[in-house]
Amino acid sequence: PALGRHIGCSKRLPVPTHMIKLNNLRGGAFVLNCDLIETISENPDTTIRLVNGQIYIVHETMQEVVDKTVEYHQMIMSKNR
Repeated sequence: PALGRHIGCSKRLPVPTHMIKLNNLRGGAFVLNCDLIETISENPDTTIRLVNGQIYIVHETMQEVVDKTVEYHQMIMSKNR
């Protein structure tokens, strides 16, 4: 199923568990596949570069992005036990 809202439906769909939820600088939420992250830097805004070259600038700190990524991988590992 698609993320966000269906046309004509006000019900919000859940964030998929294989993604991390982040916010752009304007406060808009989006989800990102954290397995595609190549680098994260702060200069001073947190900038995420993906393996395909796409760049995202987010509200979260570099440490918050790292923490969300670690939590995601811990969840995956616990499900595989």
